[in-house]
Amino acid sequence: MKKRMLTMKETLRRMAAAALLLPALALTGCIRDDLPPCPPMQVKIRVLDKNYFNIDAVARLTGLDHRVDENGPFRQYVQKLFYVLYDLHSGEVVMIRSLHDVQGDEPEATAYLPDDLPYGDYVLVVWGNIPSEEPILEDGNYMSYDMHTDAVEGFDPYVGCDTLHYTLEQNTDTVFLERVKGKLLIEATGLPDTVNWSRKHVLGLFGRLNVAEGYGAPGASVFNHTEWKPGARAVSDTYVAPTGYDRGSLVSVDFFADPERQTPVLTPDDVEVDFHRNSIVVLRYDYDQLTDKFTIYVLINENWEMLHGMELD
Repeated sequence: MKKRMLTMKETLRRMAAAALLLPALALTGCIRDDLPPCPPMQVKIRVLDKNYFNIDAVARLTGLDHRVDENGPFRQYVQKLFYVLYDLHSGEVVMIRSLHDVQGDEPEATAYLPDDLPYGDYVLVVWGNIPSEEPILEDGNYMSYDMHTDAVEGFDPYVGCDTLHYTLEQNTDTVFLERVKGKLLIEATGLPDTVNWSRKHVLGLFGRLNVAEGYGAPGASVFNHTEWKPGARAVSDTYVAPTGYDRGSLVSVDFFADPERQTPVLTPDDVEVDFHRNSIVVLRYDYDQLTDKFTIYVLINENWEMLHGMELD
């Protein structure tokens, strides 16, 4: 059978119908070469851990820390940001936003991605509160963080990671930042007025955090030195990585009567405790000058529990 030829009237009718469909087609597809740029990918960054999990108990029972306002500006919690965008399938780096200060008083930050970013699947890794890019450069891909470089406590870092599926219909997303470390608070009571310096050493911590694999490299440690004025409250606080061993982390404290900290004058027993991210461990060292002995307590579940060496009472 011969194919029927279209009459002029039918041809015009079909051309008119096709013209009516063009606006609808323009709304359902986006060809960057022929049309204005498609809606750029918009990503917001929010802080998830603004307060420690147990901050209320610590504030109420010790007064050594306090709850911060959950509705403050982003930079109240995170002052510096670094982020890197990867192609999900190839793993290649698409863009890097170098470490920079957070500006403004908005409740969330914005990840500025390229306007000409092609549609596709990506992974965005965001680091917050790192002092420099050096702690995340060791493996060369910005995915790992050195928790306590040279056994120094460092800062209060945050990290967030999310997969972005960028399409015409899906061009917004949010990455949430979580706190990486915990905190150790130590208070000493009953010390002689001449004892105004301390040194603590915490062993058995995780040494690195890998965004893809989690915490690793157990066996790291951290030192911290504290000074207080005679008669003042003897308190120290330290950012501490989570415990890297099942048996707990070892906390060793020495007290000194001279700023050189050469020879300790008081050395309480070492104790084992567990550290977790975004959680505070509080230790209280009560010194009795008559017996020349310490009684050590740890705050657990809103109660003070006595420690005898490595054991709870």
